[in-house]
Amino acid sequence: MNIVLINAPWINNEIEYGVKSGARWAMVRKKDRTMPFYAFPFYLAYAASYLSSKGFNAYLRDSIALEETKEEALSFVKSCNADLVIIETSTPSISYDIEFCDEVKKLNPNIIVALTGPHATALPEEVLENSLCNYVLIGEYDSSLLELAIKIRDKKDTLSIKGLAYRTGSKTVVNERCELIKDLDALPFPIRDKAIIHKYNEPSCRNYPNLPMMTSRGCPFTCIFCIESKVFYGRPQFRFRSMENVMSEIDLLIKEYHVKEIFFDDTYFPIKRARELTEAILEKDFNVKWSCWIDRGAPFELLQLMKKAGCTGVKFGVESFSPDILEKAHKSVEFEEIKQLVKNCKKLRLFTHASYMFGLPGETKESMDLSIKKAFELKTTTSQFSIATPLPGTDFYNTVKENGWLITDDWSKYEGAGTSVVAYPGVTAKDIEEGIKRVRKKKILSLIGNPVALGAFLLKLMKMKGFFGLLKEIFSKMGFLLKK
Repeated sequence: MNIVLINAPWINNEIEYGVKSGARWAMVRKKDRTMPFYAFPFYLAYAASYLSSKGFNAYLRDSIALEETKEEALSFVKSCNADLVIIETSTPSISYDIEFCDEVKKLNPNIIVALTGPHATALPEEVLENSLCNYVLIGEYDSSLLELAIKIRDKKDTLSIKGLAYRTGSKTVVNERCELIKDLDALPFPIRDKAIIHKYNEPSCRNYPNLPMMTSRGCPFTCIFCIESKVFYGRPQFRFRSMENVMSEIDLLIKEYHVKEIFFDDTYFPIKRARELTEAILEKDFNVKWSCWIDRGAPFELLQLMKKAGCTGVKFGVESFSPDILEKAHKSVEFEEIKQLVKNCKKLRLFTHASYMFGLPGETKESMDLSIKKAFELKTTTSQFSIATPLPGTDFYNTVKENGWLITDDWSKYEGAGTSVVAYPGVTAKDIEEGIKRVRKKKILSLIGNPVALGAFLLKLMKMKGFFGLLKEIFSKMGFLLKK
């Protein structure tokens, strides 16, 4: 039985490109102002590997990283003689995802198509009603997909599978969720295509080539804007892989993929977990650099130990410097902890990357100005500013919908990089978008003013794109700075 798992084509032209599967939220990135970035499609890759380990012919296709057209992706599906096709969806790309699904069905009506991912999980009824797909796989789908594949292969009834939604006549049925996988070590390492691993660049990494990996699943927090805990996993929960299992994958990435840096893309590392990882890496004496998300309260001695083990930098979320906004977002942030973390990292010459967002409930022009001011006073090595986007299924979406703050139902606008779909009393969507535009130029100027970070950025870009590619990127960024 042949199964294709695909990160289907989305936007890709001279000006911009879309990133979805593997990203914390789907976004449209402008080519003249960003470090090249393609997210690794973790869940598709894990599911493909899991199916392969159970005897199925599973093919992973990342059309986004390949920058291929819809026609090229369909040609691949056809060449695999696919019996089952899995398409991961996102909210801003959903019209593309459904169109691709329907094209697959037109290619061969006998192909069974299942949609999955955040948008299909949040709105299975809507997806089923507006597409030709046979099923929706809800949330964490490794187990439910395996059961679906087995029952299709054996020509058995599929309708009782947990984590499955489907149509029967004019009725849509959504089964209860399947249980989350307790033993993550039972999953084989995700499939990685050596032909395109160089595309999976984490912008905050200092070294290239780099690859991401995950040592856990889930999120223990309840931030109103996040699709991780409530939408995708169904509840706040954290599950860890064993450290022995993690070390084995690190060894594989070094020996088989020759990475220079690994980015641990867990939702974050609790202090205890960060210490366990650091001590295990030191014990193995791996010759590889690494970086990660970190608990903002990580003490100096732990950061010092991480540095000794090869850590190059840490990422952390701040979102806003307004206590009122953070409280409404269910986000707990101690500003003094952040200042101390950045101070400690500077002493150790660890890079720091902070993430912020504009447009959460309670946002005003003054609160955006405050966040911009405080963010650049903090002087992290790099930073990320996004537009808070109320994705369906989140408490954020429910709040703005109920209060009349949502200004469009056009899902294509829900991409979080340059378009706001909310407006509040005293602050418009345009105000939020203008805040993002202002900060983008400040980010580039801040990088130019940091010789160490700039040197690492330019060296990495040259390794990625060659000398002439580097020149092209420099001219592109300068062109963006000179725009009014």
